[in-house]
Amino acid sequence: LQSLTLVTAAAYTLGLYLIYLLGIRLTGKISVSFYALAACVLIHPLIEYPWANYIAFPFLVLGLFLLVAAPARLVPGFLGGVSFGLAILSREGLAPAVMTLIFAMVVADLIRPTGQRWPAVFRGLILLAGSFLPIGLFFIYLLHHDLLSYWYDLSITLPRIYVTESFPYMGGVRLLNRFIRWIAEGFISLDPRRVLLLISLLVNALVVVLYLLGRQREIVRRE
Repeated sequence: LQSLTLVTAAAYTLGLYLIYLLGIRLTGKISVSFYALAACVLIHPLIEYPWANYIAFPFLVLGLFLLVAAPARLVPGFLGGVSFGLAILSREGLAPAVMTLIFAMVVADLIRPTGQRWPAVFRGLILLAGSFLPIGLFFIYLLHHDLLSYWYDLSITLPRIYVTESFPYMGGVRLLNRFIRWIAEGFISLDPRRVLLLISLLVNALVVVLYLLGRQREIVRRE
């Protein structure tokens, strides 16, 4: 149990460090990167127990870092996809989020005023190819050892039963309403974590709008 906790803490720490590096790569300012790191630590300062989310965390951030560091290059894009695939293998429930991220990235590049169609689609395909590589190798391993049905019951059927019994509000509009109510209640009561999370969501929404308008250079460092 102690070794599992140590590995989980190391993965979470690595993810936080990558957040710091990602901030530097995006803005070129150590102060802004420190604010991003401090916000993550304040929202979630310590691991609660060994959990797959912590293991997947550094893979997710590494994938984002590779995309930001070299958005138009083949190898970093492919490796970013591989990192996303490893995140999904660490936590299967992240698959919809990762696929939505890739799809949204392609769509955002296409609808921007300065967007170019084929480079955006090509980058999305490279990401998908990288993501499917570790997942494909994992399923080959399952098929080779006749473990596919066991994996399905353990990773799909059992969690579905658990969610249905313990979290009946999960999914769709009910989950969104519950989240909005949770944020609103925290803001009214001045809960520091929820206020910080709300600020983070609003800032990210602003960044998305500026990106879609082709004005992202106003929020990131100039090359």
